[in-house]
Amino acid sequence: MLTARLALNAGGIASAHATEIAGPIRAAPPAHRLWRAQRLEIAATPGGRLAAGSEPALLWGAQVRYYLWDRVGVSAWGTGTTALGDACAPSCALLAAPELVAVPIAGKLPFLDYRHSHVHVTLAPAWVWPASEPTASFGGGLEIFSAPWFSTALDYRAVTTSPVSHFVTVSLGIWLGERRWSDE
Repeated sequence: MLTARLALNAGGIASAHATEIAGPIRAAPPAHRLWRAQRLEIAATPGGRLAAGSEPALLWGAQVRYYLWDRVGVSAWGTGTTALGDACAPSCALLAAPELVAVPIAGKLPFLDYRHSHVHVTLAPAWVWPASEPTASFGGGLEIFSAPWFSTALDYRAVTTSPVSHFVTVSLGIWLGERRWSDE
């Protein structure tokens, strides 16, 4: 306020362009980066089951995710469980889910060395075999881009009425397609 008054009193015109920006934001581009829009992610999704009262299990799987817009995408996700105990009969299962993905929070986090990251949530119908019954799946996760073409995510998913129930996966994703820029 004082600077603007001094500029007006000196006969000059105060302007926002006269403000000097310092620090790490000075090198930031003026445009918003669209990291996900119209891009395809292919990821391996190893993980583990967290269900209380059941034996531990390893998860293996894959997902293919396509973002229609920067904040909304669709995904085809599948996983299988392998029990760490004796036999596989009661606890091995396959699961497939076509997911709807939303990204409510995206940006650069200081504790991640200012790498681009986002929080995503998922909601889907799911099919579990050998039961072959439809059920519901929901979850969320944090995805961090270490390069414009590579990301790592930590996801939590819950599947209702399923032997798979609650689990955590770590996905290693390759992003195909060109990252786009927007002036918005």
